[in-house]
Amino acid sequence: MEEPNEAQEIEEKIEARRLLIEKECRGGKIDLTSVELDDLDALTVAICLFQKDSKVDSLYLGTNMISDEGLEAITNSLSKHSEIQHLYLSNNLFRDPGISALANTLPELKSLTTLSLGGLQITDSACTNLATSLMAMEESNLKYLFLNGNCIGDEGLLSLAVALSSEKFFLETLHLGDNVFTEVGLKLLSEWLETNTSLVKLFLNDNEMGADGISSLSEALCCNRKLKFLSLAACGIIDETFKPMLACLSVNEALESLHIWSNLLTEKTAELLLEVLRKHNHMISDLQAFSNPIQDYEVFQAELDEILGKNVMELEDDSSDDKEIEDIVEQVRKEIGK
Repeated sequence: MEEPNEAQEIEEKIEARRLLIEKECRGGKIDLTSVELDDLDALTVAICLFQKDSKVDSLYLGTNMISDEGLEAITNSLSKHSEIQHLYLSNNLFRDPGISALANTLPELKSLTTLSLGGLQITDSACTNLATSLMAMEESNLKYLFLNGNCIGDEGLLSLAVALSSEKFFLETLHLGDNVFTEVGLKLLSEWLETNTSLVKLFLNDNEMGADGISSLSEALCCNRKLKFLSLAACGIIDETFKPMLACLSVNEALESLHIWSNLLTEKTAELLLEVLRKHNHMISDLQAFSNPIQDYEVFQAELDEILGKNVMELEDDSSDDKEIEDIVEQVRKEIGK
């Protein structure tokens, strides 16, 4: 009698899970983040999307166990919902085949503003497929693109930079942290950034950039008048490498937040940085430099806080614009458990 009872219990659990997923799929915002979805569950989501006649605004599927087969089923159904605006797929088990299936559907998602694909080991080949799909879009509303925690190298970054250079894109946030591109790829990205007029936030943390990479980025920021937030945390930056960035900060009039924590900067750079902020740059209001080998760090931080406090009072209040970006970033943090 035990075996039939166990089988019945399993069937009841499967049915209960199916009903739970179907219930969540009824609204315009479908949030199934971190609920251990597998490919069978993904198939249920796909069926719900296919049968759903009402609009879908957001689909949150981050931090689950969906593989290529499950994503392919979902993307096939997504083509019915070209009105979707927010798509979160980070930290699942699908790889290049699943990304290719998604790439085939992307040109149809004309209303998409947020695409989160972090932590998926996306390779140069898959990134190129994504870039090609983006270029194939007749029009685009994409504002927030998260590609952090992948395996994107110089080739993939080149493809992405070429795609985003199109006049149809007005991206506001780009997260490329923790990938594998080098200073070669960063130079290509910097060329795009130099003339870009829409990007507000750029995450490049946890990438080894090299002296030439930092130099190229600094040159771009001397011309860029839009970027407000830049993360260069944990990039192995040393004092000598950072010099071009100091020069850039002396003339840049847009950047408000700079994160350079967990690098190899010493008190030498710290002193120069304070001097630049005192005499030349009155825009920076948020500078994170902790976990660097700076002697008397508490003294440096106290002086820094005093300078930044004065800058904050001089800045105009852009809180309404920043709130939307922060909400998007918070959802990505939820996906990756940070």
